[in-house]
Amino acid sequence: MPIGRLIPPPTSRTFSCAQHVSRTAKISNSRTYAVRPANKQVYGGGSSLIETLVEQDPYQRIWFIKPLSLMMFNTESARAAHLNSIWHNYRYHETHIIPFWTLCILSDLRSEAIHRHTGGQDYANVAQRFCTEIGLNIAAVPDSHWCSGLYFREVLRMRQESIEKILNGSMINLSDFLPSPTPAPYIGDFRNVGAPAPLHDNNQYDPVTSPKFAWGPPRLGRSDMENIISAHDATFGEWEDIHVRVRDTKLFAIPTYRLLYKMYLSSGEIAVTDGELNDNGHNLMVDWPKGKAQTSNHVNYNNGLIFSRTWLDHPERGIGYCLMGDQGSSSVVSTLFNAMRRGGPIRRETWEDDKIIPLIGSAAVPHLQSLMEYTGKVLCGQGQAFSEPSFPIEKKATTTSSSSLFSKVDPTIRAKRSVASNVSPASSLSSRLFGPSSLKSSAWTSSGSHSTKRQAVYEKFARAKAEKIGSSIYGPSEQYALRKLHDRNGYYAELGVENLAVELLDKSREKEVNSILKEKYYTLCKIKHSDIGGAEEDQVRLNRAYEQVETYEQRRNYQLKPENCPSLD
Repeated sequence: MPIGRLIPPPTSRTFSCAQHVSRTAKISNSRTYAVRPANKQVYGGGSSLIETLVEQDPYQRIWFIKPLSLMMFNTESARAAHLNSIWHNYRYHETHIIPFWTLCILSDLRSEAIHRHTGGQDYANVAQRFCTEIGLNIAAVPDSHWCSGLYFREVLRMRQESIEKILNGSMINLSDFLPSPTPAPYIGDFRNVGAPAPLHDNNQYDPVTSPKFAWGPPRLGRSDMENIISAHDATFGEWEDIHVRVRDTKLFAIPTYRLLYKMYLSSGEIAVTDGELNDNGHNLMVDWPKGKAQTSNHVNYNNGLIFSRTWLDHPERGIGYCLMGDQGSSSVVSTLFNAMRRGGPIRRETWEDDKIIPLIGSAAVPHLQSLMEYTGKVLCGQGQAFSEPSFPIEKKATTTSSSSLFSKVDPTIRAKRSVASNVSPASSLSSRLFGPSSLKSSAWTSSGSHSTKRQAVYEKFARAKAEKIGSSIYGPSEQYALRKLHDRNGYYAELGVENLAVELLDKSREKEVNSILKEKYYTLCKIKHSDIGGAEEDQVRLNRAYEQVETYEQRRNYQLKPENCPSLD
């Protein structure tokens, strides 16, 4: 069959010239991060593909995966020949830009070996407790869509290692292959004469070939968690490993888009080819029932899920990877799709979930690197000592309810409460530590509901109990020392802390203080880093100061025993 006949007939659409979108910017910590285009244009007429897909998330965390396996082909005929080498009986193809939730699932579980015939335990081996990390991409399209139920497995740790190598400079020549914050790489640069043919020939928003996110990320219930845990079960000869849940399963989501090829075969069937990877798990027949989840078939498609874990009896091996069986993989995928649909169609407030994080971000906000650092600690059994990464979400102002837990409140007191409720506790503490901020921040307004006030009462009661417990643990002199703050070694001054507030050593506000100090540290890195003109010794001093007060325990140790802490010089 001639190559030319493999190309779909040209459409009647006309295209205007698209502006080149700047993709990278150098910032503080020697990493290159993608940035959003400041000026958006509407191409041709109607809605811009770039504008529509990017702005559906008000916090603009959506990333577009580069179609690496097709980027080497500059013409449509060369791409068609490549697709024909994969699907020998294909007639023509369509390009689709499909939304996916890239998921990271952390499970805390305990395994026990049970004899398959007798049901007895393996007394020669003790039960093991460990954590696992599962990664995969699930299509967030409506049930009526042709690729509903599609998933691709994902080893997030390997993706992060590749991104980090590129950003850190060892593979900087591959920076063009980094994911993009806009779909601009799909539609190409129309200004350059002789540039490669665009991968997607429509730069207008089309809900058929480039749909928006139809569902939010899955919300796991207890039964969903149990299904994910039981999917780890495995059989070894006469023994079967049974797993039970220890703590609730945690789920983090990254919104991404992928370029897919919808393949029309001569048999009348439909197949899908992923633009990024070219293995069996990314070239699939669309043969599962519409609206149902795709099943796993390791023999034909090699798409069984992979989970990461550590071996407690061999910690020197570090984090390893295990292949989940077809039955377990299918169970996890089906559970996640059902949990995703259970939340209903996506709404604007769905994007306010702080467990939705960017794939790549600035040093000041959590992203895949922060997530992988956290999951690495969890897999090694240290997760309880670290706070979960969460994307900071701007709270929306709501109408204050007239109901109150207290009767006959003085109007002047109510007015003072109203003013105080417009200030975020975190921003208030930050202003006390670092002085007035020059950055504009959105006000956070309390809803004034019963649950909010009840929670405030509970927190006040908890702080009082914590103080009583602290007074029983610490002696009078130590308790006094914790209240009279000092900065003998200049750690706080180096981080820009102007006022030593007692909240620095308030255990109940540990996460809040940690977050504020971390944000201040990254802000100063952008000023003092040697890559942008700062002095290397200034960056060293800043790093040393932050390392000594990063956590509550470190701040407490510095407060009580400053002589044991290193000098900044």
